[in-house]
Amino acid sequence: MKWLKEGIKEIIDIDILTFLNWDEIEKRACGGDIETEALKVITEYRECSEDQNLVKWFWKMFEAFTQEERKMYLKFVWGRSKIPVDTSSLYYKHRITCYTDWAKNSMPKSHTCFFMIDIPEYKEYDTMVARIKYAIETCGEIDDDYSVDSIRDEDEDGGNDSY
Repeated sequence: MKWLKEGIKEIIDIDILTFLNWDEIEKRACGGDIETEALKVITEYRECSEDQNLVKWFWKMFEAFTQEERKMYLKFVWGRSKIPVDTSSLYYKHRITCYTDWAKNSMPKSHTCFFMIDIPEYKEYDTMVARIKYAIETCGEIDDDYSVDSIRDEDEDGGNDSY
């Protein structure tokens, strides 16, 4: 029981347990649904603003995401799949950076250490949704840790698959 109590103390202040019901305790320990407004409140914009179409499209897309897609998005941009209940002490806020000089059908790029996504200025909503969904569904690694540039050419190592 001692170990259980110590583990709970890591997540929740034991002194407030008597004031919370089971639902509130579960939400603090495991997180709840990912709400669009909760992410919006902690979002900053670079090279764009909330009133631009691209940003409006982004929030329209996020609002339409299922909870599973929202978790995948957070994993893609942050390496985590939940937003903490208390976001007041976040070191990095969620950041959306828009790039007008990228090809209009480029893939988005994430920076999980900084809770950021870089997106090109897509010309169409459907293109943006398709590119971002593809990225969040297929990205198994964080950031550029294993980018195309790090894949060896077979000719370099004689076709040997062992590294």
